[in-house]
Amino acid sequence: MNWNKKPFMNLVMAQSSDGYFATGLDDDMSWTGKKDKLAFKLLTSEGNTNLLCGLNTAYNMPELKNRRIWAVRSGDQAGWIAKDGFLINEITYKQINNKTFKGAKVIGGPKFAESVIKDGYIKYAYISIIDKKLKSGIGKNLSEYLTKFQYTSINFDGLEIRKYRLKGEKK
Repeated sequence: MNWNKKPFMNLVMAQSSDGYFATGLDDDMSWTGKKDKLAFKLLTSEGNTNLLCGLNTAYNMPELKNRRIWAVRSGDQAGWIAKDGFLINEITYKQINNKTFKGAKVIGGPKFAESVIKDGYIKYAYISIIDKKLKSGIGKNLSEYLTKFQYTSINFDGLEIRKYRLKGEKK
């Protein structure tokens, strides 16, 4: 993988203690709590504040001050999505290979996140581990996939945040 050709990005997501990233496609992520919301804000407000995500995540995200959400489609058509009085930028998956997204953050969903990891776009993944069992949901495959990579863990006022290094260095 030549990292100079593809823009590197970072992944920022929350995971339940039993390995799920969301309760379902329409999850409002209220189960993650205030500490995770603060960590998310900190991690997505620094550097490149373009946030890439799948369509379901874009529909469920509130407007984020000083950050721009880009909904990524798998097809060849893109444009704008109107949601709650504001517009969400819509791009195709092929368009993420653009210098605009160097250092951007990927914020979900799990299927989209797994595809950008496997395609070599993600340098680091910052995963908040929420001390809550969802018992069902989506993204279990992504949590199992991440076990292939080394991580360091920090404690942010009782919230564990794992920083996975995805650029090489597999276990």
